[in-house]
Amino acid sequence: MKAIQKVLVVNCGSSSLKFQLFDMKGEEMRLRFYGVDAPENSQEFGAEARRYVTSRILNQNVVVVVGNEDQYGRKVSTIYLDGSNFSLELLRCGYVWHYVAYCDDPEYSSAQKEAQRESKGLWKAGRDGGYEPTPPWKYRKEHPRK
Repeated sequence: MKAIQKVLVVNCGSSSLKFQLFDMKGEEMRLRFYGVDAPENSQEFGAEARRYVTSRILNQNVVVVVGNEDQYGRKVSTIYLDGSNFSLELLRCGYVWHYVAYCDDPEYSSAQKEAQRESKGLWKAGRDGGYEPTPPWKYRKEHPRK
């Protein structure tokens, strides 16, 4: 499915970036970004990532290309904002990790390497804060929900 949608809610729950939007019929769609994984709310840089996403896509028209459905019933989707893949923007700005377990696209890997090389986003925060950023999938294993 490919359609222009307006983003009405960015869900800042405890897990990876996800958001809700409503299709042209007013029906809710629960989505997750394809190819990337964001810091958890309780994790270093989680709040910054969510603020950035919210500032960029809330109340904006986006093109949604739906892929598969995840185990939580969310549509794993590629989102285009102003004609550009928004996941790649998030990677290049250093707000998310390339989720290599679910995406082997070399463009995603290159975008993350660019952010690391240029110390952007969480890569800069980690360097300046004296810590090595922890990928969200590793963080979730070390800090399971209760």
